[in-house]
Amino acid sequence: MGALRQLLTNENSRNAAFVPPGKQVITRDTRLRGFYRLDGTTCSAYYCQADCKDPLGRRKTIRRRIEDVQLIGVDDARNQARLLIAKIKAGEFFDSGEDQHDVTLGEAWEHYLATRDLSIETHRSYRKSLKNVLTDYMDVPLRNLSETAAARKLVAARHAEETKRRGPYQANRAFQALRAVYNHARKSFDGLPEMPPTALVRFNKESRYQVGDEVLPRIWEAHAKIDNPIVKSLSAVILLTGGRPIEISQLRWQNVDLERRTAFIEKTKNGRSFEYILSTPAVEYLERARFDDDWVFPGVKQGRDYRVPSMPVPVGKFRNVYQAIAKKIHVDDLFLKMLVNHKLTDVTHGYAGQRSILLDTLVSEQERISAALQDV
Repeated sequence: MGALRQLLTNENSRNAAFVPPGKQVITRDTRLRGFYRLDGTTCSAYYCQADCKDPLGRRKTIRRRIEDVQLIGVDDARNQARLLIAKIKAGEFFDSGEDQHDVTLGEAWEHYLATRDLSIETHRSYRKSLKNVLTDYMDVPLRNLSETAAARKLVAARHAEETKRRGPYQANRAFQALRAVYNHARKSFDGLPEMPPTALVRFNKESRYQVGDEVLPRIWEAHAKIDNPIVKSLSAVILLTGGRPIEISQLRWQNVDLERRTAFIEKTKNGRSFEYILSTPAVEYLERARFDDDWVFPGVKQGRDYRVPSMPVPVGKFRNVYQAIAKKIHVDDLFLKMLVNHKLTDVTHGYAGQRSILLDTLVSEQERISAALQDV
């Protein structure tokens, strides 16, 4: 956001040019400190700001919108600003519970990170989307993105532009992240419009890349050609557990119980902990990878982008192959959900899905699935 300094007059304010979409320019008055004009994409308005201390003694900056440039003269706006600044410094707006600071997307994003327990994968995806795709939005107040129909139309147009520039998937991820951050900000900050900036966005249709058991022979053929023993074991364990690569790759020996046949993940994609069940073949591959006393798979890049170039499908799709095989051999849906850490969808599942009671059954089902996966 650019910042200029000049004596604000009716002439230079009403002739101020609008700025490109997603941009804002502040022109600070040289006569009254804290009084300024903000030029946006569709309008210009007078604002004022001043510092004061909140009830806890912390320094806060309070901003107040005065009026559109076309609706008030600069002298009247400056006089109103002078009164408002005096009230802000006296702490009146804290006494009445009003903090009119216009929270920017960047501030809302930092607040979102600080208050949400995000998985590594979700954190990385949102950061990549917001920082790379919507960089010019980060200093824009959230209110300005959603307050008017014109603003929401600009956001929708930006989504269409990003779809052409970066593709449908990346455009969707960026504006889904914007929607999530905005909805969370509405719960934390007063005064944000109910309608989100993405209200008019037409999200692109997405077709999931599905794979089934037909690729199993090629997976094991490619697996046999892997020279690195750690990568070889990791690939096999991901397939034999149906686990997410980002979760299996971060396994530590202190969380692996070979006697109980479990591998404990402290934080999964949904934010909760989880125990993967290990079959006999999975245990054997883990033992082959014991090159470190801490990490099970030392030196492997942890994350969704984990790849084995020789594989016919991304390693992240092994989870689809695992579930296709499980359904083919008629594994009960409840057991399958418990094996791959899917949400139990109803009350009956909640009561029935007691892992401590069903551990032997889950190990038995995992053995059946592993046998089917290796029967090629």
